[in-house]
Amino acid sequence: YARALELSPGNPKVLSNIGLSLALDNRPDEAEAALREAAGQPGADIRVKQNLSLVLGVQGKLEEAKALDQAQTTASMASDNQTYFKALLTPGRSWERLRGA
Repeated sequence: YARALELSPGNPKVLSNIGLSLALDNRPDEAEAALREAAGQPGADIRVKQNLSLVLGVQGKLEEAKALDQAQTTASMASDNQTYFKALLTPGRSWERLRGA
């Protein structure tokens, strides 16, 4: 990823991939930071913003994820995403446990 950013600094797709990689490596705070940077870049598409929404949602930042979804998708999709995040975060589940779910 470092080389990709050298070749294309600030590329939202590269930053988004970094964020997802960090999320999979159980580093949610770093993932969120990378995805926020990606989403703030010119040319960031809906996939980049949905990746940020996903990372926010699985961390329990539901209101922020909802606002982002509502700005980028249909009301139905935003509602479906909220239902999904809430199901992931039922009692006894956490960021750490989601990786094994």
